Amino acid sequence: MKKRRGVRILLFLVAWVVSVTTGVAPLWADAISLKDGAKVMGVIVEETADRVVISTIDGEKSILKQEIQSVVYDDPEQSYYQLGKDLQRVGRLREALEAYRKAAQIRPDFQAANEAVFNAERLLWLEEQTGMEAEVERQKLLLEQAGQDSAAASVTQPPTGRPFQMFEEKFGCEIAYEEGRVTVKTVAAGGPASQSGLRVKDMLAAVWSDPIEQLPLEMVMERLNSSAKEMELSVERSVILPGSPQNQINLELGYDGLRIADLNQRVSDAGFLVGDLVVSIDGNPTRYMPLSKAQQLVSKSGGAIIVVQRDITLRTK
Repeated sequence: MKKRRGVRILLFLVAWVVSVTTGVAPLWADAISLKDGAKVMGVIVEETADRVVISTIDGEKSILKQEIQSVVYDDPEQSYYQLGKDLQRVGRLREALEAYRKAAQIRPDFQAANEAVFNAERLLWLEEQTGMEAEVERQKLLLEQAGQDSAAASVTQPPTGRPFQMFEEKFGCEIAYEEGRVTVKTVAAGGPASQSGLRVKDMLAAVWSDPIEQLPLEMVMERLNSSAKEMELSVERSVILPGSPQNQINLELGYDGLRIADLNQRVSDAGFLVGDLVVSIDGNPTRYMPLSKAQQLVSKSGGAIIVVQRDITLRTK
């Protein structure tokens, strides 16, 4: 899940202060019910493969998913969106698509839901195409077993070796896995990864909007080494803002955090794009950073290290 910050967190904190002074409980908040019977109220601001981070009046709490019984979002669009993700994780893609569509219908500007609808529709189409190709291969195999030339049968088994070999050969890049982090080691010139804009040292945060950070190697292999000819990745990139007085980068506060609203060509060439989600500036997370403060940091003479997150689509030729 992309980080949900800014306005919702501020409103929650204001509502909680009012509740303390008046004795009236806040009317809305996300709620996490734990397996031990406890309940945590606040605003869910981040989700990784193994945990959920919720902002409460007492500060942020990181809760392992294995300790969670259920999660209820105050925003109905978030509840439908999370339902879709849960359904997609267990392979019920058509039902997941309907849940994503409901989330997008409730909130038409819900970017993550709109992206999930697009991704789910593409995955269903790819499944249909893959099924047709598998049937063709099955018929060919039957003919070969009946006496036809069976030389091609040897390619039915994928090559063994590097853990991400199928992904790497399909999209033209090399992947490294270390302590739950998946990063790009090399990008082949002219290949699908290069054409998509993927760069060396990019960190892969999610596949088809499903977080992979902190997943064990076997599960990351399963997600990346799929048979799909197209894949949607969420990547995080660390970029150094060029040291020049001509730098121009303007930010805006969106539903899910600070995003780049406008920039000039020099900044774009450094690796930034309009629409990038700004995750941190000089090591400072932007989750609670005021827009004015963030704008001040990125408007200095240069040299700021900015981590951005964006979605990248890989397609084979």
